[in-house]
Amino acid sequence: RIDPGKFAAIPFWSEAGSTGFAKGESFMIVQIAAALLLQGMATDALVENALRVSGPEGEYTVFFDADGSYTTDVGIAGNWHVDGDRFCVERESGAANCQPLMADLAVGDSWTGQNANGDDVTFTLIARE
Repeated sequence: RIDPGKFAAIPFWSEAGSTGFAKGESFMIVQIAAALLLQGMATDALVENALRVSGPEGEYTVFFDADGSYTTDVGIAGNWHVDGDRFCVERESGAANCQPLMADLAVGDSWTGQNANGDDVTFTLIARE
């Protein structure tokens, strides 16, 4: 699990005009920063909108919040986080699952996957009301 807050204290530029890192280390830091930015962009659509889940449990809507929590319109709640290139959820009940992190999501996009119980479901990004 990557915590972007851990990178806040990394000195990208000092008053002396140097990062204090060797060239290869500076490049690696830029790569890490770029990866964090892309993860943030991929999750922005999920936080700004809502996710309709259709499967064996019926149909419900998930609302992801920027603080890493989520709720649904059927009383399911839990936490979410990004682990590498995977988007992971864990219900308060302890059921958990990770799915590939979807890039460039837009309202109306649908894809299939599994919910936290391991059931095959269809996810659809919808406008948050």
